[in-house]
Amino acid sequence: MATTNRISGVERKKQLAQIVDDCRHIAQEYIRSWKPQNSQWETVEGCAYLRLSTEDQVLVEKGSLEQQIHIAVQEVQLRSQSDLTNYRIIKFFIEPGITGRHDNRPEFTAMKHEIEKGKHQFVVFKELARIAREVTIWKEFFKLCNSKNTSIFIRNFPINPNDPAQVFQLDLLAAFAEYESNQTSRRVRESNFSAMVTSGKFNCTKPTLGLDQMTVNGEPKAGFYVPNSQELKTVTWLMEKFVLYGSYQRLLEEIERLEIKNKEGKLFNRSTLYKLLTNRRYIGKWELNSKNKSINPKKLMPYERHTEVSLPHGEVIDIDLWNRVQQTVERITGNKSKNTKIKRVFLLSGLLKLQKDGSPFSGTGAWGKSKKRTDYYYNQTHKIRLSAEDLEAEAKRTVSQIIRGSKPFQEAIKQKSLATDSLKQFLDSQTRLLNAEISSLSERKQAAARRFDLLSVDASDADLKLHRDDYRNEMDLIRQETEQKQRAIDGVQLQRENLSFNEVETSTLIDRAQDTLGRIQAHDPVALKNAYQELFEGIYVSLSPSEGSAVLNFVLRGHKASVITEEEKDSFGDKMVGGEGLEPPIPVL
Repeated sequence: MATTNRISGVERKKQLAQIVDDCRHIAQEYIRSWKPQNSQWETVEGCAYLRLSTEDQVLVEKGSLEQQIHIAVQEVQLRSQSDLTNYRIIKFFIEPGITGRHDNRPEFTAMKHEIEKGKHQFVVFKELARIAREVTIWKEFFKLCNSKNTSIFIRNFPINPNDPAQVFQLDLLAAFAEYESNQTSRRVRESNFSAMVTSGKFNCTKPTLGLDQMTVNGEPKAGFYVPNSQELKTVTWLMEKFVLYGSYQRLLEEIERLEIKNKEGKLFNRSTLYKLLTNRRYIGKWELNSKNKSINPKKLMPYERHTEVSLPHGEVIDIDLWNRVQQTVERITGNKSKNTKIKRVFLLSGLLKLQKDGSPFSGTGAWGKSKKRTDYYYNQTHKIRLSAEDLEAEAKRTVSQIIRGSKPFQEAIKQKSLATDSLKQFLDSQTRLLNAEISSLSERKQAAARRFDLLSVDASDADLKLHRDDYRNEMDLIRQETEQKQRAIDGVQLQRENLSFNEVETSTLIDRAQDTLGRIQAHDPVALKNAYQELFEGIYVSLSPSEGSAVLNFVLRGHKASVITEEEKDSFGDKMVGGEGLEPPIPVL
């Protein structure tokens, strides 16, 4: 089967939608042009159900879905002639890309609901597997149809599903078929388990950097590996650098700079890098049934038990290096078992807002009819959804253009640096003023002490007590004022330290922008999200419902104006909108 993974997610959805639309057009044309075969016969109305198991089947085998329409039409025509009845399909339920191993299918559910309501007197399928691939599902469906007197038409099916006696025979045949299927599956699993345990043979030879498929007398031997010394140097280098950097992102940046590729000739991303760093094939070991590691072996079949196997190609990476890599992985992830699956990072979260009122968008997702997850940014206030994939792609492209060629952007950076210098000077002057006041309080303290000493000479007991009380009161007041001034200094110093942390020269700020530009091409979305947070105060969206697009306006952190102005209009041509932002063609969902 040809692959379809080279097309983008958006293009894939468009193709699927177009195929389904084409099928619906064929179906509607039949419904519109239908005529009875004989006007004297009774007319009976029903429906047809079409299904393919995966989206790839729909994309690659478009004709198969259309063929099911023609087969349904031919079937009712043949049955019309044999039964002397005009069977008319009034509705086609089309289910693209959903498995038949469950009945949680929108079109299938809708069809059952209409059958329950008595809207259809028959239903047509190309084959039994189109109903379901689980016995219990189609048995329940048969029961529903029989209870509603809905006939089931299946082309070339030797058993009449409308006859309870024949359905019982079908149940017996299905039970034997299911038993044989389970036995076949068990034998395959036992065979694979035995091959791995006895000889270290995999069921297939997965491409792995540093390992090649074994060949014997010029013939490749599936399931066995031999070391590739040249590629193993690259694997060793990657592992050593990972331990040195202690960061996926840093290593991926180095990989991209040196254009290091995996066994399939592609640049690494975080997922494929993680798989390489934790691939036990490099130490000549493999685990079978790792998910059953904590289960009592006596409760499992032999081929289901956790087993560690030694592979015939042996250890090809130094075990000490391997152990250091695993320790680094554990340290970074915190809990390896819970973090091997990388979660979706919404790059614009916390920044994306609606232009007219500043209400925020938050990243979220949902599962569609085809059991595929769709990610989008959602504005709760106005119930607006924007495609996350399209929006983030356009943001990357737009930010790249801004950083590379926007003079106002560079000017905004300079203004921010000047504002930082002014604030720094103000805080320094405040610190000097407070220190001067503390020095004054210290002199006042010394003067009070001298005055008390003078008044104490030859003073009576009553006067001495009075002078002592006055002295203590003044000392307490001086201490309180000094502590107050010191707290004020601490507060100013904290602001100053925070400012110093963020304060950089104009050239360094530009470097930060260039760093953001570099991270746009990086493979770590967390790093890119952090770069956006450092660089921008907000990304504001204006919607154009009539054109189905969104206008983006980027605002530099700490700068009130947009980073794009009317002066920049010529640089971007028709990408500008009112001199206030860029207009990416983002569809509004």
